[in-house]
Amino acid sequence: MARPASVSVLLLSHGTISSEEEIPAFLQEIRQGRPAPPALIEEMRHRYRAIGGSPLLEHTRAQGAELERRLGLPVRVAMRFSAPRLETVLAPLGPDDVVHLLPAAPLSVPIYEAAARSALASHPRPPTLVSVAPWALEPPLVLEWAQRIREAYASARPPCQLILTAHSLPKVVIERGDPYEREFGAMVRAVQGAAGVSGVIAYQSQGQSPGAWLGPTLLEAFEAAGRAGHQTVLVAPLGFVSEHVETLFDLDIEARSQAEALGLQFLRLAAPTSSAGLISAMERALRRSLAELEPAPPPS
Repeated sequence: MARPASVSVLLLSHGTISSEEEIPAFLQEIRQGRPAPPALIEEMRHRYRAIGGSPLLEHTRAQGAELERRLGLPVRVAMRFSAPRLETVLAPLGPDDVVHLLPAAPLSVPIYEAAARSALASHPRPPTLVSVAPWALEPPLVLEWAQRIREAYASARPPCQLILTAHSLPKVVIERGDPYEREFGAMVRAVQGAAGVSGVIAYQSQGQSPGAWLGPTLLEAFEAAGRAGHQTVLVAPLGFVSEHVETLFDLDIEARSQAEALGLQFLRLAAPTSSAGLISAMERALRRSLAELEPAPPPS
C-alpha cells in the first residue's frame, strides 16, 4: 500500500489536574459522569497538596519530545481525562492521516485504544488509528527494571522482600476478559528472571467503586513480609512509567507510613520517566507498528 499522506504518533496518558479547582470535574469524568462525594474530593485535594502537584503531564511531554527526536515523526500528547484532550489533539487530522497510538501504560493498551476510538467517533473526517501491541515485555524496559531491582536489592538491609506493583482493577473487569492481570504476571516473571531476584505481586491504589478489586493490597503484602521475618520491603512499581499521585502519595506517603508502622524499612524504586530503557521500549513498539504500514518491496 502507498504510504499515507501524514503519519504521526499519539502518546496517550491517564490525565491529571493543573489546579485544585479541576478536581471535582476530573473525578466526575473518571467516574463516568457520577459526581464525586465531597469526602473523596477533599481526600484528593489533600493528596495533591501533599505532593505539591502531579508532574504527569510534564513527564509525558518529555517522553513525547524524545520519541519525536528519535523517530523523526510528530508526537502528539493527549490525556484521557484532562487537557490536552483527545478530541482537541486529534481535531486537525483527517482521513488521509494515520496516527499510531502508544498508551503511556504498557499494560492497558485496550483501555487506551477504546478511549481514542471513542474520541474519534465524533470526528467529522477521522484519521486512521493504529494501536501498538502491548509493550510491557519490551527487552529495554524489562532490563531497565531488572538492573534497578538488582542494585537496590543488593544494598538493602536484609532480609528484604521485593514487592512488584501495578494499579489495581475491579475483578469484574478481569472476569469480562481484560488481559491486564495476565500481562502483569508475565511482566513480573520477565523482570524477576532478568534481575535474578524473586518477589511477590501486590496491587495498589484501589479505587472507590464497589465490589472486589485485584489484590493483595500493599498493606497485605507488608503484613505478610513482617510475619515472614523480613526487615525491609523494596517496592518496584512496574505498572507505572511516570511519577504521579499514585506513586508520590500512594507509595511515598501512604505505603511508607504503613510499612514503617509495622517496623519495616521502606524502599521504593523510581518510575522510569524518561530513562533510556523506557524510551527505547516505547520506540521499539512504535517502530514495529510503523513497519506494518510500510509498502511491500516490489517483486524482483
